[in-house]
Amino acid sequence: GADGTLYNKYPSFAERIHQGLIDVFGEKGKKIVTHHAEDGSGVGAAIIAGEVQISLRARPEFALNIDIAMTKARKDAGKYPDL
Repeated sequence: GADGTLYNKYPSFAERIHQGLIDVFGEKGKKIVTHHAEDGSGVGAAIIAGEVQISLRARPEFALNIDIAMTKARKDAGKYPDL
């Protein structure tokens, strides 16, 4: 689910995606076939969100760090002061 231009033009993008799938899924990742997709940005975003969820389940302490960083960034920018 990557945009076709990104998949086709970004150097080594396909190989990096494939290695990431192996990192996430182990040996089963080697069986996953990737290809470029038109309008794949939304699907790619969903895949990344899923990877973040997997990472946070494995290391929940990161969620707190992300939340603190986002809260500080919002506070410093004066955005959403009631959150």
